[in-house]
Amino acid sequence: MSRFDLIRKIQIDYCHHDYTSRIPVISGLYHSGHVFDAEKSPEWNLNKVVDMNELLVKDRNQRYLEQKELDQKLHSDLKKVLIEEYNLNDMQSKRIIDLAWSELDKGIDPFIRKIEYLLDFCLFILLKEE
Repeated sequence: MSRFDLIRKIQIDYCHHDYTSRIPVISGLYHSGHVFDAEKSPEWNLNKVVDMNELLVKDRNQRYLEQKELDQKLHSDLKKVLIEEYNLNDMQSKRIIDLAWSELDKGIDPFIRKIEYLLDFCLFILLKEE
């Protein structure tokens, strides 16, 4: 497998959500006046709001932790390819990924394009120095 294929594999894995938390995104919490059951007392509904909000916060925190681990895995997988296939050192590979990381908010394609652009630039400089 070529080194470009290894980066493409990471890109495909990303598109297949291998680097995305499976825990759903929680949009908001229930307000204190929310009524779950109109036939129950206001105190029961308030307790239900508190219980549900605790669960939502727990799920949100779990999703955050899981996504953080998956981001670290993506970073690590890319770094491994850059070190092993492009013969970059640890600092160079980390710097390339860090420079491209903000592009990930726009999607995996701009992120990979930025990495490839930075790789081309670095390899050009490295070859020029030899």
